[in-house]
Amino acid sequence: MRGPGRIRLQVCIALSLLYICDASNSMMPNGFQPLKNSKSMDALAISTGAVVGALARHNMCEVAARMQMKPWGVAAINVAGSFVLGAVAASAPVPPRMKLLIGTGFCGSFTTFSTFSVDTVQMMQAGQARKAIAYVMVNNVMGIGAAGAGMMLFAGKLKP
Repeated sequence: MRGPGRIRLQVCIALSLLYICDASNSMMPNGFQPLKNSKSMDALAISTGAVVGALARHNMCEVAARMQMKPWGVAAINVAGSFVLGAVAASAPVPPRMKLLIGTGFCGSFTTFSTFSVDTVQMMQAGQARKAIAYVMVNNVMGIGAAGAGMMLFAGKLKP
């Protein structure tokens, strides 16, 4: 997406993030009526994170394709998403709604296990067993390692 549509989307996302994060809503335009229902706020947090995560995933996959690194862009996404989700899961000071925004919304749409699964099966069907095994190992071992590193770093057990 380019041009005015992209700018409008970015403004909507920014306003949603400000609204979700600013409990007093002091940064919102005059006359803006805040949502009173906490379920509505949770839904807004999740959907805002999901839009950002999906756009980030799309952009990373496009970059990987241009660099002729397909399907390794998906592996990078899964490892990065595992780190972020591990960090959020271990961060006690992160408010619950921010955990919904980042963990459920962003990471849920950013990481791509279903794409990973289909890519693996297609490699196997194409007779690329070694590539498929390497791909599975990178996604699983590095993803789990990144989640653990994120948890340790944000739980204060690992110094940057």
